[in-house]
Amino acid sequence: MGPELRLENIQANQSGSYSCCAHNTRTLRYQTSEPSDITVLEPISVATITTYPNPPIIEGSSVTSTCDASGSITTREWMKDGQLLSAGGNVIISEDNRVLSINPVKRTDSGQYLCRVSNPISTADAKNTFSL
Repeated sequence: MGPELRLENIQANQSGSYSCCAHNTRTLRYQTSEPSDITVLEPISVATITTYPNPPIIEGSSVTSTCDASGSITTREWMKDGQLLSAGGNVIISEDNRVLSINPVKRTDSGQYLCRVSNPISTADAKNTFSL
């Protein structure tokens, strides 16, 4: 086994494209490998939902909830009462699933909303209840 690159205590800022350059001392030739992309993911923590306006939410008005978390976010999903929520009707999901807007708010929009933020190594949830 020849020399190797070992990255210990790796940080997100070490993500990038890596290649190897070898030198043959007999032929005096250099050979460079194809690059390999390395992405370092940070675990997700502390998911939060910020809602405007603050409750109480009034039927016929509009409400916007924003889902944020720290870490390397690759996926965001919104759920209502345990079911995956998708855009349509009075529901708008924007900014790569970060923002959920309901306009106008209907009585049937009452329920528990959950934002699930994830990446291949971690998941975090934040919950918010709308009641009219």
